Amino acid sequence: MEALLQEMDEDQLRSFARTVEDDPGSQNLLFAIHRAIFLHTSTNYDLDRALEAAEQVLLATTPDEDRGTRAQIFEDASHLQTTKFKRTSATAKEDFAKTYLDRAISWAQEALNLTPQNENVQLRRRMEHLRDLLDKQEHYAEPSNGAGEDSIWNHLDKIILMDPDAHESQEDMISHARQALATIPLGDPGRLLQSSSLRNLLARKCRATNAKVDVDQAIVAAETATRVAEEMLAHLTKAWFSLGVLVARRCKLDDYVHVGDLDYAIRCFDNTIDGLKEREYRGECLETLSELLFHRYEHTSNVEDAKRCVATAERVLEFVAAGVAGRDLALVKLAVRLERLFHATRDVKLLDRAMLLVDEALGLLPKDSPEQIRYRAEYTSLLLRKYEISMDIKYLNQGIEDCDRLWDIAEKEEAEYTKYWAIVGQLLRHRYDRIELKQDIERAVYATKKALKSLTPSHPEYPAVLGNLATILASKFDCDRVKDDIDSAIDLAKESVKMTPDGNAWKPLQISRLSRLLAIRNDDGDIDQCVLFAEQAARASVPGRIDYLEIRGYFALSLYLRSRSSVSPAEDLGRAIEEMKTLVADTPADEVPITAHLLGALSSMLIWRFEITESPADLDDGADTLRMCLKNPSSRASTQIWEARRAADLLLFRSRLTEANLILRSTVKLLRKLSPRSLQQKDQQKMVKKFAGLAALATSVALETGAGAGEALVLLEEGRGFILGLLFEVRSDIADLRQKHPDLAAEFEQMRDSLDSTAAYGDLESMATQLSLDLTQRGKIAKDFDDVVDRIRRVEGFENFLLAPSVAELKSAASTGPVVVVNTSRLRSDAFIITPDRIDLLPLPELCLEDIRDRAVLLKSGNITEPQMFQLLGWLWDTLGRPILDRLEGVKSLETTSSEKPRVWWIPTGPLCSLPIHAAGNYTSGDMVSKTLMDRVMSSYGLSVKAMLFTKHNMLHWDRPGASETSLLVSMGTTPGCSSLPHAQVEVDAIRNVFMSNTSFVPDVLSQPNKSELLAALKGAAILHFAGHGALDPVDPLKSALLLSDWQVDPLTVKDLIALKLHQTIPLLAYLSACSTGSTMIDDLLDEGLHLMSACQLVGFQHVVGSLWEVSDEHCVGVARKVAEALAVDSVMMNDGTISMGLQEGIRSLRGQLEARDGGSRAGRLVAPRRWVGGDPRIWAAYIHMGP
Repeated sequence: MEALLQEMDEDQLRSFARTVEDDPGSQNLLFAIHRAIFLHTSTNYDLDRALEAAEQVLLATTPDEDRGTRAQIFEDASHLQTTKFKRTSATAKEDFAKTYLDRAISWAQEALNLTPQNENVQLRRRMEHLRDLLDKQEHYAEPSNGAGEDSIWNHLDKIILMDPDAHESQEDMISHARQALATIPLGDPGRLLQSSSLRNLLARKCRATNAKVDVDQAIVAAETATRVAEEMLAHLTKAWFSLGVLVARRCKLDDYVHVGDLDYAIRCFDNTIDGLKEREYRGECLETLSELLFHRYEHTSNVEDAKRCVATAERVLEFVAAGVAGRDLALVKLAVRLERLFHATRDVKLLDRAMLLVDEALGLLPKDSPEQIRYRAEYTSLLLRKYEISMDIKYLNQGIEDCDRLWDIAEKEEAEYTKYWAIVGQLLRHRYDRIELKQDIERAVYATKKALKSLTPSHPEYPAVLGNLATILASKFDCDRVKDDIDSAIDLAKESVKMTPDGNAWKPLQISRLSRLLAIRNDDGDIDQCVLFAEQAARASVPGRIDYLEIRGYFALSLYLRSRSSVSPAEDLGRAIEEMKTLVADTPADEVPITAHLLGALSSMLIWRFEITESPADLDDGADTLRMCLKNPSSRASTQIWEARRAADLLLFRSRLTEANLILRSTVKLLRKLSPRSLQQKDQQKMVKKFAGLAALATSVALETGAGAGEALVLLEEGRGFILGLLFEVRSDIADLRQKHPDLAAEFEQMRDSLDSTAAYGDLESMATQLSLDLTQRGKIAKDFDDVVDRIRRVEGFENFLLAPSVAELKSAASTGPVVVVNTSRLRSDAFIITPDRIDLLPLPELCLEDIRDRAVLLKSGNITEPQMFQLLGWLWDTLGRPILDRLEGVKSLETTSSEKPRVWWIPTGPLCSLPIHAAGNYTSGDMVSKTLMDRVMSSYGLSVKAMLFTKHNMLHWDRPGASETSLLVSMGTTPGCSSLPHAQVEVDAIRNVFMSNTSFVPDVLSQPNKSELLAALKGAAILHFAGHGALDPVDPLKSALLLSDWQVDPLTVKDLIALKLHQTIPLLAYLSACSTGSTMIDDLLDEGLHLMSACQLVGFQHVVGSLWEVSDEHCVGVARKVAEALAVDSVMMNDGTISMGLQEGIRSLRGQLEARDGGSRAGRLVAPRRWVGGDPRIWAAYIHMGP
């Protein structure tokens, strides 16, 4: 037919066309006719008609038709389309020309695909035609958004020379492609197309199977295609790109563990990046290259890789402008690369930029996007880095708060949020190390195990997460002291080191971690292994990296630790000191936190060498280094205080009091940092009790170095009573501020109310995540509160707002009688006697701290005998009571009524808080009146001068007529799990009768109430009288309780009472007729005054009556009646001495009894009744009064 058409002239052809054009079965013939007409005329009109016929026949052809016929039609149509392209491009109509060229290429591709592999002549002709078209397209590159676009790579990257309708298996196609490539001679242009086709077939297979063997085969084919391109000196860019993509895939399959493959892939992309013109491929190339550089840096620690990684990721952003899909991911990936570069350079600006990028990415996500968790994890990782370089806990709290809000979602989602769980674990562990919240370390273990579970052992992050878990378990060991934890931690650390390839950037840190854990366990041989690993890590560490100083510092510290256990410590200690001095000297000035750590360690080393050699130079250097550490704003307060106390001890030993005084004064100012407002009181206790007695020692040293009484007493007040002191602060009266600066007062009250809300005292058994959120929220409020307080202190007249009382304020506490603060330390004991016009100092040389401790232990044991009790009171009289009375003016020696006796307030410190100062006296002499405190003064107690001022200030605004006159009388004669108290109801009945007959206090009696009933009735009551069992908690004084009917389920604890806010209504009296309501079993917290009596005073009760130890059920009745009768007598014209006078009369009455039998103790435990002897101070000396 082709030959017949060529013999016809133009008219014959046109006539023939008209004859067949309406026959649907003649479309192939019609195309051949119009093509022949165009070959005769070469007009654009006939070319368009031929192309129209071609499109019709191509649309009508089916796969069932002859492959050769279809291939020929595609080839002829492609040639016609090529002519159309050439004519159009000559007219500068480039948009149309490109369309025609693309169609010509497409049809040429189809013709080639339909050509059998054994038809060499046709195959070669059609390959050559396609190659010519592709060359035209290469030279006809169209600018797109300012960047060249080379469409040839689209085809060579995707071209597959096969029959799409042959229904061959994938393996058959690959086999045929290999055979076809083998038949094409070297230098033939078809080799490029055929080798590209084979590569693309194998690449498609490996993408489907993700099998390593398939990737390897595809890489071999890609290498062949690349060599062909090199031989032809053409199209190399795309060949290198395709090879790089496949090698990068193998890297990913191998979890990026083979540096050789990383080098290979990077080289491929380096050969590609500048030659790629298509935007799509350039973006992919840059992103993959950045990823490869990122992982190679992890292996080599080459900072140039980290820098190139960031620069390449920056270029990726050019391809995902605002509004383009994928920008959020590109932003986060750049942020991750910036964080890694920070590890190499410690440039903080990199972190700031990274945080902005992640913040932008989060803003691009829908709120319900699963990527929210992953991106938030990246952001909190940056917060952790900010904390590590600043030691500012706000970054930890912010990161933990962000993660806590997503905790439940991450738990429920099926997706594996490895980075989220890993970073949560690190944040919580760091916060535990800082403020020792037990729930933090427990949650850290849980989160890190979740992260580890989501990884395979071959994953590059697996060793790092394994190492993090080891560190967390070590912190858990610090918390719980369970040896299995530290053993497990060491096993994990060893595995982490083993799994981390040599040369990996994090390997030195993993080895250093193992060294630290061995030092913590300190089993036989551990310390030598510790030094060995520490030195190995130090030698491998890379200068400039984020962990370099830490690793080198720990090597020095390991030597120091070994010297501590060595019989010949000089060599190790000398090396440690020289190494640490070098590090300190070489540390940049802006490395504030690590400098503090190094200085603290160096001071310990120097002081230890002084202890060995007694070289004054070492002590001088150690003290100087410590002072530098104390001035460092990023030093951990607990570390500073610990080292400072040690240095002060040595300085005192060397009689260098002036230097010890400077250090201790600085240290006292740091104590407040141990109990920040953001912590629960339970956690504040843990921090404070480590340094019990420090303020007392600092006060004694200050006195030894010439400080005045007022100055020393201010120091003592500043250094004790922190936990309750913070609560007294937020509940203090601010009438003066409100009058002079109402706006500031309103702002202060708003912050105060938020800080003092019930949420601040939440249930310790609440969900851990909610507790954590409460803590971070409380931290924010505390910061706002402190900011307001700072602004108030800048106002004239309020410079000391909420600070320790000034000397003038201290003296104001003694407006109604002298206040005696007794300070005891191992150095000396002193009484500060405060009167309205001065503060006198009275040394008490016979009052020894060790003697006080011994007697306090004996008294609290419950095993003290009557003779021993009398000896104790006599000793208190000789060492404390008599010297102070001798100094006080106006104290008579004659027996007088209680109302005529002068009043004295006692504020003991340390273990003296457990002893009955008010009962001190010589009870064996004939002239007992002149030799007992009870017969010469009326005694009351205070927690601190600051607490006394709190009560006094509240009372200034107490209006008796407007106050409630209800008295709540609670009887607990029967308490579940405790011995019965038959006299509890007798006591309540006696008080009710007194109030009913003689006072305006209307009694409201509760018998056997539960906690909620009592708390409900307490609101608005002026008096609370509780007769029942009290219970001391041996571990946590906040859990000491008044036992009600439901105490086994929901006890009324000190913590519950603290949460109440009765100070606004100013109730009159809390009478706690129960055991040990004014004491605690935790000796290291004695100065904190955490007991039931102090809780009631903090709540707002003006007066509190309680006991220092167990009291007698039977004898409680008479003492309580005396107090009630005193209130009855003075109910109208009541003065501040009424309650203390009534209590003293009750005690004196009980003291005068010669013999009595007790009905049982009011301690919350089952005890057998025992005989109590009348006049026995174990019975009558327990009762005390706190209040004005």
